[in-house]
Amino acid sequence: MKSQKLPFVLIFDIDNAIIGSIDICNYEYQLLNLIQNICKKQNIHNVECNKNLLNFDAIMKEGLLRPDAKKFIDFCQKKYKNVELFVYTNSSYNWTHNALIKNIERSLGHKFNKPYFTRENSLPSLKKSLSNIYDNIMQVLISKYPNMKNKKNQEEVFKNRIIMIDDIQDNLFDYSSKLITCPPYKYKPYYDLYTKMIEKYKIPRNMFDHPDILEFFENSFLPIYNINGSDKQKDNVMYNLISLWNIRRSELTKVPDTFFGDLIKIMDNYQVLNNNNIIKINNEIKKN
Repeated sequence: MKSQKLPFVLIFDIDNAIIGSIDICNYEYQLLNLIQNICKKQNIHNVECNKNLLNFDAIMKEGLLRPDAKKFIDFCQKKYKNVELFVYTNSSYNWTHNALIKNIERSLGHKFNKPYFTRENSLPSLKKSLSNIYDNIMQVLISKYPNMKNKKNQEEVFKNRIIMIDDIQDNLFDYSSKLITCPPYKYKPYYDLYTKMIEKYKIPRNMFDHPDILEFFENSFLPIYNINGSDKQKDNVMYNLISLWNIRRSELTKVPDTFFGDLIKIMDNYQVLNNNNIIKINNEIKKN
């Protein structure tokens, strides 16, 4: 049971906020899902066909996780106490619950509260709404902090102890005063998906002769050399060119990022995070 102190609520957007671009990870998830379906259709049992294999710990350490994200959460725990983490992303429910969050949690060393809020909790325009998720957050908080049944304590938390971090300035339909806007973190990692499937997940090479898998690589502009594929996939020069294009695109997005380090320094001057102080914090962020 938690102490009777009030919780401090941190709500994180995911893409381009706490992590960079996860296009390649999403491709990997889709590919594992495709392989899993092929195995079921063909009644294959000797292949580890499971989309839950997805693990991108290596690229999280290499820079997909925004620098100092863990340090920022640790700072909030020390300064404000009783930190409760939530996510609110416009990613899909399945991707968020089955792959995304567990990979982030391993790298952060922190757990997010459930439910994870996804595009299904947003408005039709995909603008986010605190009103849509606040009752669920409050249920979680009440289960951990019995004093949160008190309406005055609920009001105090909402007034002074809740913030959301998102890279889109106007992303909150309501209560935008609770939003700290971060610069987009645009790092786009890349790795050879075909090689990872074979070496890490032990998927047999002949699985990649399947026309649906070759079509997936083709449509995703991912390199694979296969004599059963398209004219482009049969050509080793094209394979190398597509590989180099993906590698170079990733390199160009890896630039220094100091957002969470800067935010620690800024928030260290604020014990209470009311609307006025959040405005001040946002103004200071813009100066960096």
